[in-house]
Amino acid sequence: MPPNNQPTAPPPNQQYQAPPAPQGPPPPDYKSASQQAHDHHKLYLLLAIVFGVLFLGAAGFGVWAFIERNEYKNETEGIVASEVEQAVAENTEQLEAEFTEREKEPLSSYSGPAAFGSVTVEYPKTWSAFVDESGSGSTPLEGYFHPRFVPDPSGDTLIALSVEVVNRTYDRALQPFERAANQGRVEISPIEAENVDGVLGTRVDGEIERDVQGSVVLFELRDKTLILTTQSTEFLGDFNNIILANLEFNP
Repeated sequence: MPPNNQPTAPPPNQQYQAPPAPQGPPPPDYKSASQQAHDHHKLYLLLAIVFGVLFLGAAGFGVWAFIERNEYKNETEGIVASEVEQAVAENTEQLEAEFTEREKEPLSSYSGPAAFGSVTVEYPKTWSAFVDESGSGSTPLEGYFHPRFVPDPSGDTLIALSVEVVNRTYDRALQPFERAANQGRVEISPIEAENVDGVLGTRVDGEIERDVQGSVVLFELRDKTLILTTQSTEFLGDFNNIILANLEFNP
């Protein structure tokens, strides 16, 4: 019999198993499977939030850009439409003005009696004329010219042109306008008759009558005075470029 202090051999049909290693505490960075799954869930949630915010930001920017584009498009279209409308209106106005000017040609003409200086006035053919050549009273020659028809001279309509030969000397006919000039209501300047050599007259511009803005031109006609008047600045172009430019008389 072997001594008691000798180890007993294992049975022949059994393998030797080493004793389990001693269990110590886990390392500090060790995470269990459940903790790792929880961390992965938190990461996925964080990524989902980040991508969601980015998506919402991109979507918001897209909506803002779309709205801005539409507003810019609408504003641009509005500006273009307004400019086109303005251009059409200006072109229409210009064409109408050109048509109106063309309609004035050829000019109509009036020639007065030789006893009153043979005054010859040319005026647009779209105007009508009414002339009193009776030779009586303080105004032996009195004519009115106006677009379409001649209104009542004593009415409220401002007449385009009046042509008068008055039985007053040039100095006397000029006196009311000199007083108006001293009051600052009109301006007086010299004017030369373009088609009558050596004849100098006077032009009056401003408030020629009470609350009436217009122009008056006076020329000496022997012992009488030739007076041409437009009672409205609307007709100044015709007054300057047609009436005065073509005026003829025998001083």
